[in-house]
Amino acid sequence: MSPHDPNPDSIPGSPPPRHHRVDVDGMALAVDVRGSGRSVLIIGAADEDREFFRGVAERLASTHTVVTYDRRGTAVAGVEGWPCDARRHATDAATILEALDLSEVAVLGVSAGGIVALRLAIDHPERLRVVMLHEPGVLSMTESGRVLRDRGDRAVADHLADHPGDWAGAAQALMGSATTGEASVAAVQRDDDWFRRRAATNARAFILGDLPMTHEPVDTDEVDSCAVDLRFSYGSASMAVFAEIVTALATLRAVDPIELHGVGHGVHADPDATVRYVRRMTRPTDPTTVTDHSVPAEPPDGQ
Repeated sequence: MSPHDPNPDSIPGSPPPRHHRVDVDGMALAVDVRGSGRSVLIIGAADEDREFFRGVAERLASTHTVVTYDRRGTAVAGVEGWPCDARRHATDAATILEALDLSEVAVLGVSAGGIVALRLAIDHPERLRVVMLHEPGVLSMTESGRVLRDRGDRAVADHLADHPGDWAGAAQALMGSATTGEASVAAVQRDDDWFRRRAATNARAFILGDLPMTHEPVDTDEVDSCAVDLRFSYGSASMAVFAEIVTALATLRAVDPIELHGVGHGVHADPDATVRYVRRMTRPTDPTTVTDHSVPAEPPDGQ
């Protein structure tokens, strides 16, 4: 299957998205909008473009307005001002929400996209209701995260020294280095040729754009005082290092971390479980009233 084919998790016959081009500092970002209802913005890692989350977006669109986009430097997005830090990416996301005139938005930030989503919540809280951070790549948050980050940096540097410009190979070297004995990032990603090939087309954006963001420090005071409701999740099938990071962040906010049963690092790999989680966290009732802090892999009756 070609990486340019549609996402294999797409729903046959789904309405096409409403395409937008949003200007950010003279550069256009490609934005897709689906459905209607309460608004959700999905922010993935740099190797996860709009099409990566199509399966999630199409399923969620029956109840929500779902916004996906290519981050600066990813896929068809421009590269002006890139590579850049999480603050610039967060400003881009805020500009998209303003251009679409969306408010009370729920944000799902995944992996390095979680770094951006956290910065969006801190810097631009005015249009947000809740920000869901799934295994955000804030590796500086814990000792195990820093070890993982530094090991990955060395693997990438060694590969590029021997194979200059081989971004896809560098990304594979990074995944191969990300092991703690019980699992690896590669092992908890969906074993699907389309997703691997699609990520490879965006590997340069991931290596040059996202890896530096994993070095950005976390200002714990900013997290503690953030005006937006922050929720933190990890997958039961993922590496323990991410559960540690999520738990550390949740502790700052005095909330419980949320375990997604059977889910790994890349939530696009299980669109049904991801949609159940987002719907649960965006119910009209205040999400802070949720007391059961796990999400089963099987859908509840009637859902």
